[in-house]
Amino acid sequence: MWDAVTTAKKQTVRLKSSYVMSVCMEKEGRFVAAGGLDNACSVYRVGGEQSKLSTELVSHEGYLADCKFFHSPAKMLTASADATSLLWDVEKGQIIEMMMVPFCNFYDWICILYDARPPRRKLCR
Repeated sequence: MWDAVTTAKKQTVRLKSSYVMSVCMEKEGRFVAAGGLDNACSVYRVGGEQSKLSTELVSHEGYLADCKFFHSPAKMLTASADATSLLWDVEKGQIIEMMMVPFCNFYDWICILYDARPPRRKLCR
């Protein structure tokens, strides 16, 4: 990890896989996630002297193309070449929701938007 202003190295994170396709950092800088050709997303706790593997999110059948923290370090969104996007509970290492993409070609410039909010409850009067 680097300080973009001073260009000083802040910390080294030793990744489990050397074939990484995506890396992201949680906005408060406490967690870093990485994934790639190992089909998994590894989440590391950073900030101390040494980074520590916190959770490994494993379920995709294709390489991990992208990973992003979803509003907090408790949720992670991953996208894979197996044509699925998974919303994870990072602490439990469990899938909250799976979203299927009807086709999978990463060379297409198409954006599919999913609403991951829980369904709204209707108020009775």
